[in-house]
Amino acid sequence: MKFADFQEELKNRKYHPAYFFAGEEACLIDDGVAALVGVLVTPESRDFNFDLFYGSDVAASRVIEIASSFPMLAAHRTIVVREVQKMPAADLAAIAAYTAKPNRSTYLILTATDKDLRKKALETLRARSCWVECKPLYDNQVPGWIQREAKRYGLTISEAVAQWMASEVGNNLLHVRSELEKLQLFIGERTEIREDDVAAVTGSRREFTIYALQDAVGEKNVALALKILDRLSQQRTNAASILYGLSRYFGNLYMAHGFGRSRDDMQKLASAARMSSYFVPQLWRAAERYSLPEITHALEILRLGDYALKRRPLPDLLTLRLSLIAIIQHLPVRYLPFGVARQ
Repeated sequence: MKFADFQEELKNRKYHPAYFFAGEEACLIDDGVAALVGVLVTPESRDFNFDLFYGSDVAASRVIEIASSFPMLAAHRTIVVREVQKMPAADLAAIAAYTAKPNRSTYLILTATDKDLRKKALETLRARSCWVECKPLYDNQVPGWIQREAKRYGLTISEAVAQWMASEVGNNLLHVRSELEKLQLFIGERTEIREDDVAAVTGSRREFTIYALQDAVGEKNVALALKILDRLSQQRTNAASILYGLSRYFGNLYMAHGFGRSRDDMQKLASAARMSSYFVPQLWRAAERYSLPEITHALEILRLGDYALKRRPLPDLLTLRLSLIAIIQHLPVRYLPFGVARQ
């Protein structure tokens, strides 16, 4: 079954005598085991009715002996065997044989961080137990996972910021979780994760990111901006997210023109732009390169670019490339092939 189906069963208190969490996504495996142990093992029963083993250190006979015994002063016992694929073939076969007629007063939880389950014993385990598939999420599933995971930490993160974070961190959920833990420490008493928090904590100012693209545009460096844009396209970064990020950036540049350069102004601008004050000096430098008419022009180009993406008269990458060139070189809208789409 899919991991989401397992979660639904757990929510409905439907349990199986034998579970087999297997796949490449270790984070989902850990979450599944932790969720089961959390509901099956009480503090009172942990000492006598809970056992944790590793496949490389335990014999199948020992696991089966405990699994076949009755719980002590409790309704059931729980056994976890991690990395079961490291057991010898004969031991795997013995475990598989046990799962054919498991002890109903025992919950046996097995894990395997191995995508190749074609070994005969592993295939048998998968067939006879409640097999929970723990494969890596698709890229478009990661932002939603980030939002749900942030909620577990008592935090909120918008869909757009979660999308940016996913594009910067990738789809390794253990890595993503580690970054969320860092973000929780970074933002202190705040509960909302903002885009500049992500930039500061996850190292988003790396060479080929949306933030790096903003910096290149802010410096009016056409060659570098196009290079970063091409790399973002290769990374399959969503075109609409790129336009959104640039629109936010130029909106912040517009606000920067309304503030002075004092420390107090820095804090006020950071608050108004919803960004860390660490990045305000860089924003000021970019605001010196772009006049208010140029910023207004850039926002109009981005509006037209967004309209063009939705109508798709041109490839997304070409639309973005033309938009960047028009913004940095301040080309009139009439030179753009989608410039007529004003309304």
